[in-house]
Amino acid sequence: MTKPQLAMASSAGLCGVAGIGCGAYFLSENLNSYVDSSILTSKNKTIRSHLQGDGYVILETDKHDDHWATLTQKYKDLKGKLRGADEDNSNIDTAQLKSLCQEALEQEYAEGHTYAQTTKWCVMPTSVTNHLTRKGFKKLTEELLKDPKHQWIMDTYDNGHYQIKGVTSINKDSKTLVTKCGEAGEKQNYDDDFHSHLASVRQWCFIQ
Repeated sequence: MTKPQLAMASSAGLCGVAGIGCGAYFLSENLNSYVDSSILTSKNKTIRSHLQGDGYVILETDKHDDHWATLTQKYKDLKGKLRGADEDNSNIDTAQLKSLCQEALEQEYAEGHTYAQTTKWCVMPTSVTNHLTRKGFKKLTEELLKDPKHQWIMDTYDNGHYQIKGVTSINKDSKTLVTKCGEAGEKQNYDDDFHSHLASVRQWCFIQ
């Protein structure tokens, strides 16, 4: 049984008393464990390196003008907090955003506020679907879900962990799942709930 299948089994209660732990482990798998560790050498464990290993494309300060302009406006609209969680720093221009990103990207990697903010404001804008596709995952289709080896996805969704937001039941209907996966997959990396959608879409909508 693969790790995704193990996680799904836990969702269906097959992990017994360890069910919650299995689910939490899989969530961690979704967000962190598919990082290309070859990029993270002992001398190079910066946020920049981790982002690259996790499939993000770093924005260069002398390129990607359209993306920088888009992110600057989104930063203002969504009240970005790249300077700090408790600081009101949303009213910035593109030059200031570039400077904040450059500073943050060279920090030593650690999970937390700064890394989460760099995934929003310092990388090329991407959707959940595009991000997972870039990392080599394959999007499920109605045709793929007819394959018996993927039937467990349909069978366990209604009782599973990390369901797609607002979708508590699919009644084993592949069309419903594929449609909802497509909608959730449109979420952009600068949106507040990107990472929760990333976890649920990875779990229910993609295969390796």
